Amino acid sequence: MMVLACSSENPKKKVQEGFFNRLAKTPSVTIVSITPKEIPLVIKASGKTEAADRFEAKAPARVKGTKIFVEEGAKVAAGDNLVRFDYEEVKLRLAKAKAELKESDAGIENETFLQRNKDKLIEQNKMTDLEGEMVDKRLALYQAIQDRARTEVDLYEKTGEWTDVNSPIAGVVLKKYLSDGALVEENQSIVDVVRLDPIKFVFSVPVEYAAAINKEAEIMIKMPIFPNQEFKGESVQVSADIQKNGNGVEVKVDLANPELQIKTDLRGDVIVHTKARKKIYPIAESALLKTEKSVFVFKIDGDKVKKFPVELGSEPYNNQPVIEKGVAEGDKVVISELGGLKDGTRVEIESVPSEK
Repeated sequence: MMVLACSSENPKKKVQEGFFNRLAKTPSVTIVSITPKEIPLVIKASGKTEAADRFEAKAPARVKGTKIFVEEGAKVAAGDNLVRFDYEEVKLRLAKAKAELKESDAGIENETFLQRNKDKLIEQNKMTDLEGEMVDKRLALYQAIQDRARTEVDLYEKTGEWTDVNSPIAGVVLKKYLSDGALVEENQSIVDVVRLDPIKFVFSVPVEYAAAINKEAEIMIKMPIFPNQEFKGESVQVSADIQKNGNGVEVKVDLANPELQIKTDLRGDVIVHTKARKKIYPIAESALLKTEKSVFVFKIDGDKVKKFPVELGSEPYNNQPVIEKGVAEGDKVVISELGGLKDGTRVEIESVPSEK
């Protein structure tokens, strides 16, 4: 009799188990130790021009502008006459206020006499109780009229001294709001004068860069409206306050503008070459896991990896991407086999490239 030996193992099942065992195998990765490099701090930003100084001629009261001496775009020197006012209406108002003041003074004197003697007058039946109550009300009314009239007399007497308005600054007439002979209300704008030489260029920088922007920094500005020109910024003023939107601090620089070719509200880009230095972290492109909105790296944490977001700089270093935020010196970062990794994956370190 012949006996056949049979194996209980299923060959197909064994092949499947081998396949899944290979899938579950701890991945081997290559890592690199993060080493910082120091480079000059160069700041890039966008901004716009604004007037270095501004004067707005306004009406001190409701008056008529007899003569406006300037037109839009005209150059003016400090002390040049801008507007002459006609104060006929002011004089009429002053006369009216003085008359009301005189009338209120007389009324207060009469009502004060009646107030002091009203009890006696009521007792003598020369005044009723109701008339006695009205004395107090009339006295309060006359006192209110007196206060208002005194204020108006003071205002119109001072206003009458302003027959002409002169420009306190040298500049250019930016806006002329009225024509000769127009009636203007108190505080209504008549003429705007701006100083454009020098003109200011205003931009914002992160708070941590503010200290690097000083007189030693080289500031160059380009504006699309002047494609073939570059302007050098001078006399830097850095704000001590953080902007309300939290976007850093405001910086203003002067641009020489003797021909007044640069106008206000022109946008441009600024490059600031500072004497300061900053740390950057060059990294191999293969270390970066990029999505539509973010960039990540995997750092070694024991025998596992952890996924961290990073921020890249705009300029490469030796043809390598640069990490500006998200890593520190000495971090071990995976530079191979990123496709099979996720946060918490256990790994084996295959090799560590030597630093060049």
